[in-house]
Amino acid sequence: MKKESLLSREFVILNVSSFLAQINMAVFYQLHQYLLTLPINQKYSGFLIGVFSLSGVAMQPALSPFVNERNARRTMLIGVLVTIGGLLMYRWATSFPALLLVRVIHGIGFITFVTAMNAALVAFIPTARSGQAFGLISVNMLIPMAVVPALLGWLDLGPGRFVDVLTVTAALMVPTALLPFLVLGGKKSHGPTVEHKDKGVWHTIKEDLADLRIPALLMTNFLAFLAYTPVFFFFKEYAEGKGIQNPGTFFSVAMGAMILIRLLGGALFDHLSKPKMLVFALSLLSVGYALLVFAAPGILLLLALVLGVGWSLLMPFLNALLFDCSPPAARALNLNLSMVLLQSAYFVGPIFGTLILESAGYSAVFLYCGFMTFIGVCLNLFFAKSYAARQPHQVLGA
Repeated sequence: MKKESLLSREFVILNVSSFLAQINMAVFYQLHQYLLTLPINQKYSGFLIGVFSLSGVAMQPALSPFVNERNARRTMLIGVLVTIGGLLMYRWATSFPALLLVRVIHGIGFITFVTAMNAALVAFIPTARSGQAFGLISVNMLIPMAVVPALLGWLDLGPGRFVDVLTVTAALMVPTALLPFLVLGGKKSHGPTVEHKDKGVWHTIKEDLADLRIPALLMTNFLAFLAYTPVFFFFKEYAEGKGIQNPGTFFSVAMGAMILIRLLGGALFDHLSKPKMLVFALSLLSVGYALLVFAAPGILLLLALVLGVGWSLLMPFLNALLFDCSPPAARALNLNLSMVLLQSAYFVGPIFGTLILESAGYSAVFLYCGFMTFIGVCLNLFFAKSYAARQPHQVLGA
């Protein structure tokens, strides 16, 4: 039997559009430092960082059941236009109410784009190549995270130029809106688009979540990003306090390892035990976060490599398992539900991180991150046999 092609024109162009959109997220590596320059009570900084994701938590569950391959182009365009507006408005938002409004608008625009992008992408993923597909998708999302923080550190623009960076980012969102129009709307996909009109949205979601593997994987996604967000937002100040120059290189090394492993892994991801690799990745991250307590210039790159390997394996195997366990008609829905929990973690994570930082310091923050990931290890050890033993259409616990 001829192997289905993964690198179709549609798959490639949609990933290019997604890549440009991810730059929009990577530049916010400097957000916490920028907030320190504004006349805003700093005890609200964690909330202002996280409210972007709170917008997605409120928006995506209502939006995702109604977005499919047929209306994805239009939905992406709307999301990009709102995102551009939000990025440009940061320049004038210097008070807490104004910045709160801008963060909400920006969050709604970006999550609208992401929801439509997910619905479009899953339609062009061959079932037998889910591991490789999500490996490549995650590489595409990682490159901005690997390059942008280090680039901003090298340019040394300072927090006062943050709004200028956002203006440039807004310009990059224009091709993000246009590229999907080149490929969507004509070609037959690898699977059915998600339709929920027959049974109703809530019935479809209830039926989907009755397979207990799905909630387990979604919760793992939440825990993983609950642990990641404090590291991403607070590591720069922590590292500078340890005498580490240009901490952005930490993420460059980690992301570089992630990109390399995912590119080299490729099709191999679909031949390894996905449950075992997911548990291994979570275990490595749990240890790596705890070891950040001992971060110093001499071992920084080693810690970056440890976390880079864990991050490199986590999302491809987590998303591939979610894809494999889902009925074809619920794949886009479940991918978007995972995004809801990711956005929830991006909202709650900085708030929890700020509270722990103020009360117990950076060491406690990193130990907390390790513990959250360890819970994910335990959860997936419990479900590991069920992931492999049942077919996607069978319901566990029904």
